[in-house]
Amino acid sequence: MDIEKMWERLAQYQPFADKRGYGSEWARMCEQRTQDAAWEAGEAAPQSAALQAVGTAWEALRAAEEVEKLATNAIEWIEDALVDEEAEEKNNGH
Repeated sequence: MDIEKMWERLAQYQPFADKRGYGSEWARMCEQRTQDAAWEAGEAAPQSAALQAVGTAWEALRAAEEVEKLATNAIEWIEDALVDEEAEEKNNGH
């Protein structure tokens, strides 16, 4: 699951949060999409352990996105280096 899908799924629980008295915090979390908002929603909810898990999941998904970006950058760098190396070999007559 990517982070966008996570937020879409969380927004589906808005009626549940409204009925249980923490709807405004839940809506703010889904709108702002920040770790701070997730923690605030967790503190407002009676089952805050579940919402704290949302904050932890948010952190993990963000970290995974960063790893993916780094891996993509590394692959691009390697590809560029290989192209440069091949061009240099052609110029040197190898």
